[in-house]
Amino acid sequence: MMCGESTNAVPELVSVIVPVYNASRYLGRCLGSLLRQSYTCYEVLLINDGSTDDSGKICDTYADRYSRVEVYHMKNGGVSAARNMGLEKAKGSYITFVDADDYVDENYLSLLLPHGDEDFSVCGVKILSPNGTVAVEGISAASCGTEARQRVVNHHLVRAVWGKMFKRSVIDCHGIRFDTAARVGEDTLFVLEYLSVVSSVFITDKAGYVYISPGYKIDKYRTTPDDLVALYASLCECESKLRKKGLDVFELEKRNRNVVGFNLLTALYLVKKYPVNIRSKYIGAFKNARKLALEDMGLPRMVAKGMRFVERTGSAVLTDRCLLFFMKLIWLKAKMLKH
Repeated sequence: MMCGESTNAVPELVSVIVPVYNASRYLGRCLGSLLRQSYTCYEVLLINDGSTDDSGKICDTYADRYSRVEVYHMKNGGVSAARNMGLEKAKGSYITFVDADDYVDENYLSLLLPHGDEDFSVCGVKILSPNGTVAVEGISAASCGTEARQRVVNHHLVRAVWGKMFKRSVIDCHGIRFDTAARVGEDTLFVLEYLSVVSSVFITDKAGYVYISPGYKIDKYRTTPDDLVALYASLCECESKLRKKGLDVFELEKRNRNVVGFNLLTALYLVKKYPVNIRSKYIGAFKNARKLALEDMGLPRMVAKGMRFVERTGSAVLTDRCLLFFMKLIWLKAKMLKH
């Protein structure tokens, strides 16, 4: 059966899980978009993760006014704990996640609902940047099966949990949950873990989710080197599971190296001052995860070539100082391009 051939005769209940933490400025926009869905068989679960602003009150107001909206209040435990509570409370056959500061088109659920009882589905995404530009990202549609899974695994949208729909029976059967110990990358780990146990995927390149890009500022960067090294180790485990399922994970491995590696260099060289030996230790831990060269840490090609030349000198101090210099140049160029 090709993707797009609908076999669903009876409407399936969809659970929309929205983790909420200090999102009072955006929550009304998000919930308004969810309440305008063209597909009507769904519930909205608001998980208030110990908000200190008016988010909790807003959640209660919507729950009192709309029967399809339910709210659960919990002590602050992070987005993973909030989403896990949502999974425990969900009644739907299908699960989808929406972030409180984003919103969706009115056809979001109807776009995502799989046409042939597939285990996983993904739609296109509109990305709104801080400067007002809009970009549309999507995965080209494919026949159901390995080809569709391969396209999802190879695409950078695999890194986010939003814009996707999951079968609750698959989640429950395999005990898949968000890793509350992971302080970064929990979305990617959840999606990859899920993809490692499914066989059917539905893809539509039509955009139904609207992601509000927060931008990327060094002064707001809170991810630690320990978080990133731990994330990379977990990603390597996910890659191994997918490889055993017969999927080509070369592009996924490359993307994980570049994204996590560059973030690690940013944390080590630009966010906080670390001694040379500490920076070297973290970089070594990262590279030893798969015996990788420095160029695989997301550095531009010309910079990577320069670093290979410097490394041949055998001087750890010189290598460290060159990395510091190059990272400052990269971020300076990025800052200039934004203005």
